[in-house]
Amino acid sequence: MHLNGRSLLALANGIAHGFGCVLFPEGTSHSLSHMVRFKTGPARTVLAAAALAKANDLPLPHLVPVGLHFRRRELFRTDQYIEFGEPIPLTDDMVPEDMVAAVKAGEWVEPPAEIVHRIRDELQTRLPPMTPEAATWAEHRAVHLTAHAEARAEGRSLATWQEEVLAARKVRESMAGQNRLLSPEPITGARFDRANEAAELLEQRGLDGRDLGPRGRVFRKASLGRLPSAVASVALFLTLLPFSITSLGLQITLGRLLGDSTDEGLDARTSFQFLAAFFGSLLIWPVVAALWTAGVWFTHDRLASLFGWGSNWLEMGVGSTLVGLTVVYLLCFPVFWASGKSFAAAWDVWVDSKKAWTRSRFPKAEKARLERLLDELVS
Repeated sequence: MHLNGRSLLALANGIAHGFGCVLFPEGTSHSLSHMVRFKTGPARTVLAAAALAKANDLPLPHLVPVGLHFRRRELFRTDQYIEFGEPIPLTDDMVPEDMVAAVKAGEWVEPPAEIVHRIRDELQTRLPPMTPEAATWAEHRAVHLTAHAEARAEGRSLATWQEEVLAARKVRESMAGQNRLLSPEPITGARFDRANEAAELLEQRGLDGRDLGPRGRVFRKASLGRLPSAVASVALFLTLLPFSITSLGLQITLGRLLGDSTDEGLDARTSFQFLAAFFGSLLIWPVVAALWTAGVWFTHDRLASLFGWGSNWLEMGVGSTLVGLTVVYLLCFPVFWASGKSFAAAWDVWVDSKKAWTRSRFPKAEKARLERLLDELVS
């Protein structure tokens, strides 16, 4: 049995025994705004899992279409919406007896091609509506801006990313019809042209439909009610900055170097950064915590003088400095975690402040053009 067969069988065994498994049907990483041709691997794996379940008198698995919606997936902080479709059930007649016998013996046998293609085609029908499903990312931005413009005209806003995704889907269906293609045909028409021009005016300055104000005002005003929490977020970040730099600095640098050195596109770059962040916490934090603990040990007299503590404060009332150093070492980890959270909160404040400044300094001529386009878009 070749390597691919063994890998699929290992996945199938986990699925058959009730474990979830995420399978990407395209089989390749890309940065397109629509899905590409599906591979047969997921369907073959699920059928093998069904054969194993049937051999062990277990319930047959289901195939659940999942839509992953990210506002800008390559950014450090972005909105996400995970959408679950109706499960695709597998039935006994889809699994031939020779396949059941083979997988029960630990061997791999290819499932019937017609059943594999049937499941793959069913996925190709269900999944595209749960994706951006746009010919280009510019078209995607135009559709989402139209959704915001329509909500604005009705006196409401799309407060969440989920609301925006679902509203944009309705707009797309009204503009492009009901034909589902893996490579959608570009949307055309005067209304779309207005939406596209308006969306690009915003995109050029890092803005989008969320920055629009209510009807009668092009842009929304900055929320002064959020000022106290913004100040608190920045203050906490500055307080924990030494911990952020030492615990996260190496991870960020490593992720950036690994991610930017690949030529496989944004998806691969983001994957490298995720791996550096995930495994860096396991590999780097223990070393950094040890360095902080050593620093406390060498400066404990100075710290006692600075904070007015007793000279034996590190013994913590139990007569052993080792206990105090152990407590310091263990406390480093929640502090590192808190410093990361404070960094993320301060980053959000920076992004929001930058966008508020951009809205206030938006060129008058472009602002007037944008207002006309928005009015024509919903008229």
